[in-house]
Amino acid sequence: MSAPFRVALSGDFRKADGSAVYPDFDLKPLLEASGVETAFLDNANPLRSSDLEDFDALVSRVIVLLLALIS
Repeated sequence: MSAPFRVALSGDFRKADGSAVYPDFDLKPLLEASGVETAFLDNANPLRSSDLEDFDALVSRVIVLLLALIS
């Protein structure tokens, strides 16, 4: 069995109580994807390379906002 594809989600996707900052941005397909493991990072600014060393990808609020602006 191959290792899962690990995706880090920047901490700014969640409020302190764990609820979604952007409820219209549906993370459910990613969170439920087969072969994908997700984890929320602490809300650190800036992110350090050591925060990401165990991940294959990063989804951050900045990327989501840029995509929303260009679409």
